[in-house]
Amino acid sequence: MALMTYNTHFKDGRHVKNSSGGVYQLENGVKRAFPNELTFLSYSYKWSDVLPISNAELNLIPDGSVMGYNVHFRDGYLVAFPSGGMYVIDNGFKRPFPNEGVFFSYGYKFLDALVISKSELNLIPDGVAMPPKI
Repeated sequence: MALMTYNTHFKDGRHVKNSSGGVYQLENGVKRAFPNELTFLSYSYKWSDVLPISNAELNLIPDGSVMGYNVHFRDGYLVAFPSGGMYVIDNGFKRPFPNEGVFFSYGYKFLDALVISKSELNLIPDGVAMPPKI
């Protein structure tokens, strides 16, 4: 029986998936799992760049830490979620507007907001409330 070895064409930064749908980033000789689609997309990666590999080959790559959500993904965006709440993403934190007066003091309009899911919003750490802009 031939001994299977880790295929060296898998370079750091490569994204691979196995037949059961797990997606991983290869980094420093280990595979780091993406826990969900939101986390994968938070790095602006493309599904078309994910390389399918066999489970046997994937099992040859040691496990690394799980990939965390990229909190800087929405930096600079005004975000809202369908059931309410308006935030600006600043340096990886979601900063709420305490009231409409503060919101409008920045010249924002409700239509400026990018609507995201509550699941994604919960992945972004809370920041301090926005002060009125003078």
